[in-house]
Amino acid sequence: MLYNVIVLFCVDEMERLQYMKSVHARFGDEHTITRENIYEDVIDLYREGVIVGECPISIEFKGEMGQDLGGLQRDMFSEFWDIVYERFFEGATTLSPMIHPQLDLTVYPIFGRIISHGYLAVGILPIRIALPSLVCMLLGPSVFIPSHVVINSFIEYVSTSERRILKDALTFDKEGVFPQSVQDNLLNVLSRFGCRLLPKPSNLMELIEQVARYEFIAKPSAAISQINSEIPLNHRNFWNGKTANDLWELYRRLGVTSSKVISLLRFPGQYTQTEARIGGYLTTFIGNMQTAQLSTFLRFVTGSSVCIVKSIDVSFNSLSGLARRPIAHTCDPLLELPITYINYSDFHSEFQAILSETNKEFSFIIDAV
Repeated sequence: MLYNVIVLFCVDEMERLQYMKSVHARFGDEHTITRENIYEDVIDLYREGVIVGECPISIEFKGEMGQDLGGLQRDMFSEFWDIVYERFFEGATTLSPMIHPQLDLTVYPIFGRIISHGYLAVGILPIRIALPSLVCMLLGPSVFIPSHVVINSFIEYVSTSERRILKDALTFDKEGVFPQSVQDNLLNVLSRFGCRLLPKPSNLMELIEQVARYEFIAKPSAAISQINSEIPLNHRNFWNGKTANDLWELYRRLGVTSSKVISLLRFPGQYTQTEARIGGYLTTFIGNMQTAQLSTFLRFVTGSSVCIVKSIDVSFNSLSGLARRPIAHTCDPLLELPITYINYSDFHSEFQAILSETNKEFSFIIDAV
């Protein structure tokens, strides 16, 4: 399975880079971004659309010493989309575009340029956006989207408790009937999205699909159309050659799971018993993470909150005292771990402090490549 993932990753990378080469994208000028003003700076960068002809792009963060060999580009897009998710989208694990009078709709066309160029130049897609919405943004509002894509996206879109209700109900025999308690729970979930029909085992799948298509496609259609309208002309041939199933596969490959992240780790060919113990701490730490934490871990190590690297090298150092900390070099990517941890509890607490939201601004200042 890991071999297949790596092969498909390489195919994706070659395809997008060859396409940008075929449209004669030029090497980008260096663009300066201010970290505390990153949303506004990226919007301004793409407002005129000149940057969409650059690949690779070159980024520097004002006041930081990091040299852009790929990590800074990934970091810029990752942080930008984190802000956009919060301001313009709604949902639990996956998100759908919001539409209300207070939103600045003039930025939606700029999002189209950023989504397309961010993938073709750097390999990043904003995969927290529900796939049906993202497919329509890239391929057009009238594209055919298979039922399984829409239904699976909706199940990921609702809250954890609602997801459990839907999954349990979908296991019932289609010829049977729901107990009253199950039917009441389903009504509570579906009515939140405007569905008033009585759910039965025979029609539940159809009702979920109807609700999902409305939530992901019909309801945000104005935002989707504006985003799609500004997919750069020299990118459209690439996207026009894709189907919803192609993007579903790409979406899955970019997605983050603990087993996938652990499989990316590459330890030294020979290492000591102490280094093996610290490496075990790392795999345990990753294995216990939820999706949001995994994305933050990837962001720290690779600059990207999605899986767009083939491997993460792990090395060891002897830092101790106040200097002891995990060190990430996002361009390689390389993770340095001190061997001076006595127990897993210390390792966990120090690594968690780096990844925590309260320390995020400090932790992601990039001063090394």
